[in-house]
Amino acid sequence: MIEIKVLIFTVTVGKGHNQVADSIKKYYSNKNIFCKIIDIFGYVNRNFQRYLSNGYLFSTKYLSNLYGKLYGRVEKNGERIDIIFKITNIFLAQKIIGCMLENSPDVVIYTHVFAAQFVTEIFKASKSFLGGKIYDTINFKVGQKQKRNLERKNIESLFKRIINVGVITDFTIHPYWENVLVDYYVVASEQFENCAKKRGIEAQKIKPFGIPIDVKFTKILDKKIARDMIGIEDKRTALITTGGAGYGEVLKSIKEIVCSSQDFQIVVVCGLNEKLKKRIEKLECSKKIYIKGFVDNMEVFMDASDFIIAKPGGVTTSESLSKGLPMIIISPIPGHEDRNTEFLLNNGAAIKTSKTFPIDEAIYQLFTNERRFKAMKEASLGLAKPNSTRDLCDFLEELCVVENDLLKNDCS
Repeated sequence: MIEIKVLIFTVTVGKGHNQVADSIKKYYSNKNIFCKIIDIFGYVNRNFQRYLSNGYLFSTKYLSNLYGKLYGRVEKNGERIDIIFKITNIFLAQKIIGCMLENSPDVVIYTHVFAAQFVTEIFKASKSFLGGKIYDTINFKVGQKQKRNLERKNIESLFKRIINVGVITDFTIHPYWENVLVDYYVVASEQFENCAKKRGIEAQKIKPFGIPIDVKFTKILDKKIARDMIGIEDKRTALITTGGAGYGEVLKSIKEIVCSSQDFQIVVVCGLNEKLKKRIEKLECSKKIYIKGFVDNMEVFMDASDFIIAKPGGVTTSESLSKGLPMIIISPIPGHEDRNTEFLLNNGAAIKTSKTFPIDEAIYQLFTNERRFKAMKEASLGLAKPNSTRDLCDFLEELCVVENDLLKNDCS
């Protein structure tokens, strides 16, 4: 068996991109394959990474409409921001090239388009880097002696032999992915093959493995067993998730839910939002409600539930689909989560609430229309990609074996 090294470049804006990276790393680590995750901005400058992350959280929470309009404008008009990447790469190039030489990966996976764009600009300008001052100022961690022995052609050959893979973490193809130099695009569904074609992406580069999720979501437990495991009653259950940052109009949703005439219990997972958890605990609720903070067994909570009330983040959506859970969508972030919402609604796997269609009405329709409820479960399972991480990682591993065999044949 050949030795394979995998490098994952991610960007910390929200939680999904890092969750995808963690799922891939966990799978490879269990097979004793080297896999390292690097936040491409944090690696270069932690302050810049923190500003970017906080800026994203602020804009999506307090300026969500503006964020959505900007996203739609870029998506529609294809406006380019290459100049930003080119300017930033003056500062990024030294560390990123040094990082690649130090780790010498066979595969580089990008879980955010910005990471892919930065490396793309470095690839495009590689001749300038190889022949200019940037190369001479690279501070290689491998040491000064090794640095003197490294020839410029080694950088170029490294770039050429790396298998570059873009993983798109929503049920859409974000703007700018068509501009990056990757060998393969991992998309959430076969349904995006036509969209990719219209963006100018070659069909053979599209791999509809699904958004990578933790392999523990591949197994579905009996509901009674799952409910016993998390200590709740064996009855109809609504699961409410807020995301790691506690987004969404959760308090308002719970107040609407308790007005429902249907008989069911509620499980709320607040994530890292302790303030929200405490506020929910103070609510007077006529229904049985279980309030949790951060949990590391979300797969069991999903198995214990009959449906999920959530923001349609890419990872949350993929996880719930793998469990066959109908989704009631609340508070999607304008932009990418709007696209996730469209995908779910168009495929019959979700219901979206609104001012004129409150959440208690959605629950009523689910509980009183058994045929629709069953159809939504079947639609969810039909869209599910529970083996997404395994399929991606095994594909890349097999590809590396083929590449290695071809290299041996060329050398013989």
